[in-house]
Order: sequence, then structure tokens, then C-alpha cells
Amino acid sequence: MRLDQVLRVYAHDLDPRSLTDLRAAIESGRHRWFHDEFSRAITDGAYSAEDWREAVGDATEVGRSADSVGDQQRVVWQTVFPAEPFPAPAR
Repeated sequence: MRLDQVLRVYAHDLDPRSLTDLRAAIESGRHRWFHDEFSRAITDGAYSAEDWREAVGDATEVGRSADSVGDQQRVVWQTVFPAEPFPAPAR
């Protein structure tokens, strides 16, 4: 899945520099689909904890405070789309 691929490249261990690179890539016209697909993955609860760790690594091991999938997704969203509210996960 292309979403997983982009997350592996840009969101590994929730590295702020890489996430900033993703924001710049999107702003320059690359990965135009990322916004909608990542939003849908958040609202649909598409990632189990294991699937999320496979995509981005285990950020808790590198000193990040975000320890749940939702918290980590929020970090990605707020870095890449800082002017937009975090999508509401389905209940």
C-alpha cells in the first residue's frame, strides 16, 4: 500500500525532520493523495498497533511521548497538516 510506503520513508520513528520533509513534498505537489488516504485511515481505524509499528517503527523506543497509535497519528497529522484539525476517528 502506498500509504505504508510513504509512512515508512517519512514518518519512521516520528522523526520531525522527516515529517517536515513530507510536508514540503506534499506542498510541492508530490503525494497529492496522502491527505485523503491518511485521513481515511485515521477515521476508519485502519491501523492496528502492530500494523502501525511496522509502518513507522516504535517511536516510544526513541524517547517519544506519543505511545498510542492515535497519539502518533496525531503527531504526523499536526506536523504535515498544521492548519487542519485532526480527523475524528470513527467510534
